[in-house]
Amino acid sequence: MCEWSIFLLGGGTTDFNVFLFSGAQVGVATFAVNFMANQGIGIDHSRASELFSYCQMTFTAGRYTYNELVYSLEAANLYWPLDSLA
Repeated sequence: MCEWSIFLLGGGTTDFNVFLFSGAQVGVATFAVNFMANQGIGIDHSRASELFSYCQMTFTAGRYTYNELVYSLEAANLYWPLDSLA
């Protein structure tokens, strides 16, 4: 194994993993803003970045809402629609 494999497999420090994750987020944001701005539908880069921030806010709100919903339910009750199929 190479000396970097401990970082790539998640066994080392989390700083490197956070660095990679942050870089991926910046890359996706840049791609999304440039994609929206270059479609020729009248959206400039400023408006595209504003729209992308709304997407991020919606994603974050949905993630926390879903998280609270899932942890407030019991696992046995999640499959009640499938009980009639058995």
